[in-house]
Amino acid sequence: MRFYIQGGCESPSASAEFNDTTIRGLKNPEQRGLANSLINSLNVLPNGTAVVSFENREHYIYYEKIARGLHYLIHKLPFVGVCKSFYRQSLGMQIEMEKAFKLFTPVFDRSVMSKMGPCADRSIFDYRYIDITGNKERMFAVRMRFYEDEEVISVLMPRPDMVITFEDEPTQDD
Repeated sequence: MRFYIQGGCESPSASAEFNDTTIRGLKNPEQRGLANSLINSLNVLPNGTAVVSFENREHYIYYEKIARGLHYLIHKLPFVGVCKSFYRQSLGMQIEMEKAFKLFTPVFDRSVMSKMGPCADRSIFDYRYIDITGNKERMFAVRMRFYEDEEVISVLMPRPDMVITFEDEPTQDD
């Protein structure tokens, strides 16, 4: 995932880490299998840009682990429940993701509702979180930024039957 995130970001810190640490790590003989799988997953676009394709499931598992870890770091308790993640990066995103960001971004940007988490280097990783309580159930939402470029919102919910829905925007015909 570090290869994917750094490679998909346009920030100078992501490029520096990618060219130094990540590439050096992939040259390690013990990482030959990972390096080969990354090479095999490369797709070259018509404009000459190389893109690594990953299964979306891998993204969600990665982001869920980070969101659960941040919840534990903040509350000293594991979160029991399910996670739904939405991510955006410089390569674009799906409509469901756009709707999620339109809904959640104003909430995270209001400093009264969200709290900034402690980070060693905000140019590499930064996050804000919100504790949501309603009907005696707690939810935890976190907005994570990697290399100031890729952004992820993960919502931890206590029950799998809880659904985050996004209303369609009204059209001129409505």
